[in-house]
Amino acid sequence: MICWLILNGHNQAEIAEKLEITTRAVEGHMHRLRKRVEKMVARGAIQTRHQLQDSQATEHTLRQRVAPDSGASATSRVSV
Repeated sequence: MICWLILNGHNQAEIAEKLEITTRAVEGHMHRLRKRVEKMVARGAIQTRHQLQDSQATEHTLRQRVAPDSGASATSRVSV
């Protein structure tokens, strides 16, 4: 529930009020969530928004380098 409220733009005070808990309890939940997410990012289970944007930009750049009228395959022309 806290994740859903965070994703929908609620701040800690609003979350505490909606869930009828203290803001300190919300802080603790958010701290544990951050730690959990950091571990997942570190082991590659999920990507951050920044990592996703970087990989999408790289794919876009690679697609632009490939000339559509050339007979060679994309993998043979693009060096990374």
